[in-house]
Amino acid sequence: MIRAGEAAIPRWSKPYRHLTTPARATRQRELGHMELPLLSIKCEVHLYCDVISLDPLIIVGFGSPHPGQPALTLSQALRNKKVYYLLWSWWTPQDNDELFNMVNSYYFLKKYYPQHDVHIMVNDHVDMFLLEKCKINTTFCHQNAFLDQRIFNIIDGSPKEYDAIYNARLDRFKRHMLASKLNNVGLIYYSPAKEKKEGLAYKAELKNNLPNAVFLNEHPETGMDRFLSPQDICQLYNKSRVGLCLSDLEGGMYAATEYLLCGIPVVSTHNIGGRDYFLDKDFARLVDPDPDAVAEATYSLISENIPPKVIRQRTLLKMLKQRQIFIDHVQTIFDKENVGRNFADEWDVVFKNKLLVWGIPNWQVLEYIRANEGHKGPLKTPLARRYGVTVPENFEWE
Repeated sequence: MIRAGEAAIPRWSKPYRHLTTPARATRQRELGHMELPLLSIKCEVHLYCDVISLDPLIIVGFGSPHPGQPALTLSQALRNKKVYYLLWSWWTPQDNDELFNMVNSYYFLKKYYPQHDVHIMVNDHVDMFLLEKCKINTTFCHQNAFLDQRIFNIIDGSPKEYDAIYNARLDRFKRHMLASKLNNVGLIYYSPAKEKKEGLAYKAELKNNLPNAVFLNEHPETGMDRFLSPQDICQLYNKSRVGLCLSDLEGGMYAATEYLLCGIPVVSTHNIGGRDYFLDKDFARLVDPDPDAVAEATYSLISENIPPKVIRQRTLLKMLKQRQIFIDHVQTIFDKENVGRNFADEWDVVFKNKLLVWGIPNWQVLEYIRANEGHKGPLKTPLARRYGVTVPENFEWE
């Protein structure tokens, strides 16, 4: 067992992924692999993004389901505007497929929309190294810094019901079975619609093979899975003694930092993707992917009885440092465009949980930008998703 922070160099061999090199990704791009078509998007596409400034137009976003989103969907409609994109990905470019797609997307946007400035934000310094080698503009600025600490908080006096809790989608790469040696574990989960069938099949396997698990999304009366709000999830974290992170390879993993904001320590397997940044050695453990190692680390942390406020305060300090990197970056754009504004003064209006509007239709983003055409200065009305509405019949997609 190794304490978090003592294994800064990631392992490069993975059993089910081919980790990448900049040369391989660049060579594939030069050979014309996966040339993206120049398409006019005239249908509803759900995005994970926000508009943090209208003049200059600055759009932040997260690459789902493909690196380069929301720019790939919005840029044709915004082709006559100067746009600054600040983009994250929920998967690490240390995965060959992810880097290959990211490089292709970046150079596609650069080729067809030269007036659009694309800057990639990453969750790991190795990610930054890889992208820099591919001549991609990049900055280390961790996505988890933008979790809303007002949502994920310590609830004093909350009774502890679970030795550990694991917030992870119903997917095999999350390796739930590594929690099999715990006395009990609470599972928070979801399954994207396109993966619903596979997710339910995996859940059935876990039901059979992980008898110590409590499936927390299940309604206590009907047994049907239900959506849990961030506030619901915060309450469940506070009923738990330790948070688990058991995947081998992914991205920043929001849950890793959500646990910490709620004052509970973390057991994580060695991994690639960036979540280790927030795992302080005083309240987190990095272990091998072995159920006994996970259990040993979990009960070791429980026995230490670490004050929740210490965990939360140290995590907040790291988050504030990362937010400052982002604020400084946006300020350089303001200064370049000579708008005479201080982005730090606008932060309280701009900031929202994860710095995005979840699943907003592309046409609503375009509608918002057009409705505020000519607006200068700080945002007055932030971008928000409107539910229960359909695309207007006369909507101009371009």
